Amino acid sequence: ADQQQVWQQIAPILGKPESKPVLLHGVTGSGKTEIYLRAVEQVLAQGRQALILVPEISMTPQAVRRYMARFPNQVGLYHSKLSEGELYDTWRRARQGDISVIVGARSALFVPLPHLGLIVLDECDHESYDQTDREPFYHAVETAEAYAQICSANLILGSATPRITQYYKAQRGTWTLLAMPRRILAHRQAIEQQAVNLHIQLPELPADEALLSLDLPPVEVVDMRAELTSGNAHVLSRSLQSALSQVLADNQQAILFLNRKGSATYVFCRECGEAITCPRDLTPLVYHRDRGGLLCHICGYTRKMPTKCPHCGSKQIRQMGIGTERLEALVGKAFPEARILRWDAETTTTKDAHDLILTHFSTHHADILIGTQMLAKGLDLPLVTLVGIVLAEVGLKLPDYRAAERTFQVLTQVSG
Repeated sequence: ADQQQVWQQIAPILGKPESKPVLLHGVTGSGKTEIYLRAVEQVLAQGRQALILVPEISMTPQAVRRYMARFPNQVGLYHSKLSEGELYDTWRRARQGDISVIVGARSALFVPLPHLGLIVLDECDHESYDQTDREPFYHAVETAEAYAQICSANLILGSATPRITQYYKAQRGTWTLLAMPRRILAHRQAIEQQAVNLHIQLPELPADEALLSLDLPPVEVVDMRAELTSGNAHVLSRSLQSALSQVLADNQQAILFLNRKGSATYVFCRECGEAITCPRDLTPLVYHRDRGGLLCHICGYTRKMPTKCPHCGSKQIRQMGIGTERLEALVGKAFPEARILRWDAETTTTKDAHDLILTHFSTHHADILIGTQMLAKGLDLPLVTLVGIVLAEVGLKLPDYRAAERTFQVLTQVSG
């Protein structure tokens, strides 16, 4: 119902240059992709072209397959992991009008599309849309907004967790806000068949309804301080270890998500959970092995490693900076029979690595997939019945003024 109502509001404005950008605020599984596909279909029928952006290169294989299935022989792929020859071929064909749809990461914004009618930015809140590591420095959302205005094209921005600044733009009327607060309806027969495939015992379903709304999954939060007090010093809680054992026994799949980025290691008290912070700006201090001490990444304040917690006096001071490789080793030791895949920057250095890992996992050649933020975005993995978020609060301790917002975004997305 939400999906149909949103489409009825988007369809009339496609092709109208005076239309405002649309912020499509839809929960995970609400059907935003189908809205994008219908919008592209209508724009192509008007004789114009469409540009589809996703935040991560890891998302392009699944995205391009969806668009190729709907628009065969009309879709081109563009991102920085492709060869110069492949990039030039797509660039040339787009410029000549031989392809109507471009799917890619943020660099696809610069593909010449002479008849551009629609730009879609999926997961518009993602920090990967910010290019801050090299020139030219730009934010893809702001660039797309200006590009759409220049070309008299429509702009649709989709997200389950839009940034505060983006939501504010929609609230004040600069953008049009459309909401999809519920997951899409599923046919009873499809739900029952999926339960049979996954060996899941369903609760009793309403007998008089052919269409059923899919509820968001239940979430259990485990206090790791209590786990330590009760004798469990492992990075995985007892309940997560038990759930993983059940998943493996039922021949299903699980995802373990590590909520951190890069190699930053913060220092905290295992007793009270408080991080060691900078006295000037209150951001968590980061441990640097080469310096042998703690450093504030905001103001440059330094200090030695404390021997006891300044908050509670405990000597249970720990460095927290476990990476995916270390987590893979710990999980492998705890579950030696499990087939484990790791999906991170180190395992995806080659062009087709993302597609190979995703295909390997989706065809059930692995039981557990371990990764970071690329796991939180738009993946369709029907055999996955468990998602474990390891060290869920780590993102809050990073020296970033948007740390709380980003932590909320990524935890909401991965838990959905």
